Amino acid sequence: MPSIKLPTIHRIDLTKFQVPQVNLPSFPLPQIPADKVVQSAKDFAYTTIGFGVLAFQKSQVRRRELTEMIQAQVPRVTEQAIAQAESAVSQVMTLVNARRTNATTPSEVKDASSTK
Repeated sequence: MPSIKLPTIHRIDLTKFQVPQVNLPSFPLPQIPADKVVQSAKDFAYTTIGFGVLAFQKSQVRRRELTEMIQAQVPRVTEQAIAQAESAVSQVMTLVNARRTNATTPSEVKDASSTK
């Protein structure tokens, strides 16, 4: 098995390292009554829930508006789809009839059917 020589890592002795003392300025913290903190948290929670309810209601109203708009367009779209389908069928029938009239001899009919 081949031997692999790993690099040596030198040790650093940090036991004698002195961290300088940092004196931060002190300032008095305001005393806030606990009941005000609790009341503020409740108000925040109620407000957040209220905004959520309003957003949900707005989305429901928008959904109803979209549903009404789509339902109003369904008959027109259906008529257009039927008209386009009838037009497509008519065009296909015209092409089929034109091919039939162009194929006057039985050999031409066989050739047309064999090229499919």
